[in-house]
Amino acid sequence: MLKTNKDRLVQVSVMGEISHPSTTGSYRTGFDGVPRLSPGGSGIKLNFRVGDCAYGWVADHFEPGVCLQNRGSVRQFTALNALACIGNEGRVVTGEAKGEKGTVTGKHGYSKTFVDFPLETLENLTIGDKIQVTGWGVGLEIEGREDVRMMSLSPKLLEAMEIREEGDGLVVPVAKIVEGRMMGSGIGGGSGGIPDLGDFDIQSTSPELTESYGLSEVRIGDIVGIKDMLSHYARGIHPGAVTIGVVSHGASFSTGHGPGVSPIMSGYPGKLVPVEDDKANIAYRLGLRPEKKG
Repeated sequence: MLKTNKDRLVQVSVMGEISHPSTTGSYRTGFDGVPRLSPGGSGIKLNFRVGDCAYGWVADHFEPGVCLQNRGSVRQFTALNALACIGNEGRVVTGEAKGEKGTVTGKHGYSKTFVDFPLETLENLTIGDKIQVTGWGVGLEIEGREDVRMMSLSPKLLEAMEIREEGDGLVVPVAKIVEGRMMGSGIGGGSGGIPDLGDFDIQSTSPELTESYGLSEVRIGDIVGIKDMLSHYARGIHPGAVTIGVVSHGASFSTGHGPGVSPIMSGYPGKLVPVEDDKANIAYRLGLRPEKKG
């Protein structure tokens, strides 16, 4: 069992409401030059949850389960995104599903937070319902491994990941190892580049590369290891470094975009060692959909 500072981390309530889906009001032209009008982000998804494949849907940037946003100031909606960590509990506080509990599964951009609920709860939720999340995980560290930075990671998920110490490194089970050259939208700094917020995308706009790297079966909720990628304070190429993340949203037709990955761990060369394991998906690790174990 890894020793952490979880007992010294502040637990803080943050609030969001289920946001309505939106469109640009026009067709979106894809990497292949084809204009499309398709479902995208926000809202409530009744047939798309963690554990489902990130590819193959007639949709763009499709987001799983329930999408939360805070309608307050920039500071408030950013705080929801920053303080809600993957694996945290979310509780419905309004509407027919009041009292039902779900689990934070990922982020998108710097204003969207996703919460998974069982199907029977999803069917009772409505746009505008408010969900309060117990944010717990900001500042999480593993004793003696302070050179590995963690973000958006709840102690609950860390303990469920079956990480083991081996020499100077941490061996991390992942569903897939991704080449850093495949990462696109979200790399770098700026308002959307802070790794504690949002995500960055595995480019899905080269079908040949997607197939050659075996990425077409990547699932929402997969824990993935990204090679040559450092995400300590921004996301960027660093030879030998590894970023561990959770696949948070689905593929895209837009150039440079694809399944989003919310970073949860970042390590310099040799500090994080990803090893493939079919069970490395939060749907299974957190018991959200126990049947999704590979």
